[in-house]
Amino acid sequence: RFNAIQGIAGVGKTTALKTIQETCVAYGFEPLVLADTSRATEEARQSSGMLSMTSAQFLTGVETLVKQDPIQAKHLYGKHALIILDEASMVSSQDFFRLQKIATILDLRLDFSGDFKQQDPIGMGLPFESALAYGIRHAVMKENVRLKSERAFEVMNKVYAGDVEGSLKGLHDRIEEIPLKKEALNRITELYMEVLGDKKEAPLVIIPLNKDRMIVKSLIHEKLKETQRLKGEPVPMPVLL
Repeated sequence: RFNAIQGIAGVGKTTALKTIQETCVAYGFEPLVLADTSRATEEARQSSGMLSMTSAQFLTGVETLVKQDPIQAKHLYGKHALIILDEASMVSSQDFFRLQKIATILDLRLDFSGDFKQQDPIGMGLPFESALAYGIRHAVMKENVRLKSERAFEVMNKVYAGDVEGSLKGLHDRIEEIPLKKEALNRITELYMEVLGDKKEAPLVIIPLNKDRMIVKSLIHEKLKETQRLKGEPVPMPVLL
């Protein structure tokens, strides 16, 4: 009933969902893909064409229905026959168990797809890693299909192996060391705008200190205004703590 797919970033786990979707439809049923975030569910839907929703949305709906009307729950959700949890490493032990329980009640197959070395769950436990370690039937995907650069793939493998020094050496010509903080923050802003270009999705900036993050955020906003990518007056939003 329970299976898993383990694969590092770039091996095509999410892309493989399209093949699974086509196979399932050929056998006469519609699979359902779940993920922990709405963005991940949307990416899974676009890459595979599968019906998708967040794991929280699924659990909230199906658990309530199972209690109120188990026959109706079986009718609505049992038709899927296969549920795939994408980015499974991000799911807490509690939700992992809840999904297994629902799959058993509704007589569904449940497949976990992810990479235990990627982002851990916000909640307690490491259920996906534990399931792999303690014998869940699983397949391992190893072949890179995303990274076009062999060097990038080698560096990623060194990161996964815990060889931080080796990974940094592999990126030696891509690393800038700027001792003065003001110059460094300005350089981050410049690189952000260069990488952004005409792309719709912005690059991700990771900064250790929150006060430095706020400075860079302000600098980026000014650059976006200068280039007319950001228009209008700022709208203040209250934050409740």
